[in-house]
Amino acid sequence: MEVRTPPAAEKKKESFFQFITRLAVIGAAICVGGYFALKGEDMHALALKGLRLVGMVWLIFGLAPVLLQQAWRDRAKWWAAIRRWMKQQKGQRAMSDTLTPVIAHSEPVSDRSASVVSDQSVPGQFGILLAPYSLLPSNPRPHASSKLRADNAGEIISDALQLAGLPVEGDIQVLNLESGPTLQTVSFQLPPRLQLSKISSKKEDIANHLFGHSLGFDITSATNFRSAAAFVLPHDERAYVYMRDVVQDLINMKGKMALPVIFGKDVRGKPMIQDLAKMPHLLLAGATGSGKSVYINTVLTSLLSTQSPIELRLLLIDPKQVELAVYRGYPHLLSPPVTEPKQAIAALSKIVVEMERRYELLAKTFTRNIVQYNKKMPNEALPYIVVVIDEYADLMVVAGAAVEESVQRIAQKARAAGIHLILGTQRPSVDVVTGVIKANLPSRVAFRLESTHDYRTVLDGAAPQLLGFGDGICRIQGGSPQRFQSASISVEDMESTNFIEDLKAYWINSNQVSALGQEEWDMSEEVAGAAAQDISTELMESEIHDDVPPWEETQEEHLEEEVIAAEPYLAPDDEEDEEEEEADEGEPYEKALKLGRKQGGISVAMLQRSLRIGYVAAAQLLQRMVDEGRVGAHDPERNMRLWITSKEEQTLDDKAMMLNRMKRYICRTRTVKSTELRDLLGVRREKVLQYMQELTDEGFLDPPKAARLGYTIAWSEEEIQQFLAQMDAEDGDDI
Repeated sequence: MEVRTPPAAEKKKESFFQFITRLAVIGAAICVGGYFALKGEDMHALALKGLRLVGMVWLIFGLAPVLLQQAWRDRAKWWAAIRRWMKQQKGQRAMSDTLTPVIAHSEPVSDRSASVVSDQSVPGQFGILLAPYSLLPSNPRPHASSKLRADNAGEIISDALQLAGLPVEGDIQVLNLESGPTLQTVSFQLPPRLQLSKISSKKEDIANHLFGHSLGFDITSATNFRSAAAFVLPHDERAYVYMRDVVQDLINMKGKMALPVIFGKDVRGKPMIQDLAKMPHLLLAGATGSGKSVYINTVLTSLLSTQSPIELRLLLIDPKQVELAVYRGYPHLLSPPVTEPKQAIAALSKIVVEMERRYELLAKTFTRNIVQYNKKMPNEALPYIVVVIDEYADLMVVAGAAVEESVQRIAQKARAAGIHLILGTQRPSVDVVTGVIKANLPSRVAFRLESTHDYRTVLDGAAPQLLGFGDGICRIQGGSPQRFQSASISVEDMESTNFIEDLKAYWINSNQVSALGQEEWDMSEEVAGAAAQDISTELMESEIHDDVPPWEETQEEHLEEEVIAAEPYLAPDDEEDEEEEEADEGEPYEKALKLGRKQGGISVAMLQRSLRIGYVAAAQLLQRMVDEGRVGAHDPERNMRLWITSKEEQTLDDKAMMLNRMKRYICRTRTVKSTELRDLLGVRREKVLQYMQELTDEGFLDPPKAARLGYTIAWSEEEIQQFLAQMDAEDGDDI
């Protein structure tokens, strides 16, 4: 075999620094030799003086020019470091001005929340962190461990290639070694006569010789190197990625991004912060244990820690009922987390109505998006709305047509209106994530899935084998896939829950909440922030209720499109169609009435079991009973709507009795809410509003002072007590 010998290295020209150094060494040697060879104090002093002179000449004419030349070469790095330091100082000053909470209530929410608000700053990885970022838990394991290091990586790779039967000549030259929290990327020069395709064909064998299995191992071409390959290997012990590790980057991006969210860290360990407003919607898929729910919590807490309730509103839809329940009580929520499919359909329809209303505002003000509108109309600024659906597949199974229609409209048009959508699912099949939905969700995140077909459904292409527990791949706005490790609040569920609760207490006690100006908000522990109202929009009726979701109010003009868009309760095109529909429903409706009278109440599940009909048909029958005033309030103990007996039906005609019942209830509860009065009396909302108007004419109630405010009690406290005493003395109905 012919062995080529490398050509002799050309003699390099001596630099000026080397020349000065050589002269300085000769001069220093002469001075030291003279010091020991010559005798006498004068000669010793002369030798020391000469040695100092030589050193000074070398520092001035040798070392100083080299340092200045190096500093000039690295001037970009120095300037970037100075700018980064100035931004950090500016960001901390801005946070101290805007995010320092002001206690708006005399009583603390709890002992824990009081201590949380009092602790405003603690040392962090990047200096001092202010609340609410100081509440984030610290990372107990920020660094990973691996057997591959820069000094032994070449030898280990060479041995693995040779054991796999690949020819290796000489030593493997490692070009670059980068480590992230989960993976390690080793770039090396390809040996002579060995191609990347040959190495890739031996992937399983190489992985077996490296660490005994192929889970997470991948072979790619090296970035920024020619004729080079790269091994992507999982760490022996991966590092944790906490939100606290990248929170400084989140703070720095607050002014540059409208809705910054933390993704985590990429394979090189660099923080990943993305702007949800530019995505503009996100499709999220992951099997059980892949880290999907942890990622959703990270996205939500990123938004909740950077955006005040004035800037951001959330609608959380959680069919599983347990994943997003911890966010109940946040002042950012448009309503408590939605768990029922019927309510989810109505809530999504409300978002569509709000989207159309916002586009009308944009057209009237000659603006193209929410950013321009808020700059032009600062006193009427619109908040961003983020809709999160944790398990989209469950909604598609129950009412696919209605859900898909609303989701499609939101995904197609809502970006300019400041409404953004996050869809999460464990089963990204084509019947769940349809082509119409995918076409409007260019940003996607995939964690570990069950099959390669699922990866192709989400990412439109193949994906490497993921490790689970937050190891994922993202495509932002249709770009190239990028692997990353998702960040988490903490690996301990209790720590994560405590942070979410502490963050809730921070906002409840912050002046940001009091700035909302909603006097009807009840900030008690039970209903703090769970107000079913939209402060900056007109999603609801003229009244604002602090414990009733907007979809609980029956709105006749939107009933067909809000509740079941695909199969409306009653949407006849003409009188003949209406008569035919009533004739068809007559028999099951009569059976439903008999069942309700016999059981003393009715529910959708009872109708499904007894009449053997589907959910939609049962919901239609129940809604018809509600509209006709045959059933009243929902009884949580019996889990059904109570049947209105014949005696109560006769009492409905007695207006005086009804008004007295309303007055007694209002005096005892000190609240005037049409939905509660409707459930109390078992009548339709229009009838309740008629009675409330009559009480206004009597002087018992004051009419609304504004279009979005409700009725208030006009009586004094003394008059209320006299009325209650009089009613208690009479033998009337007990409310």
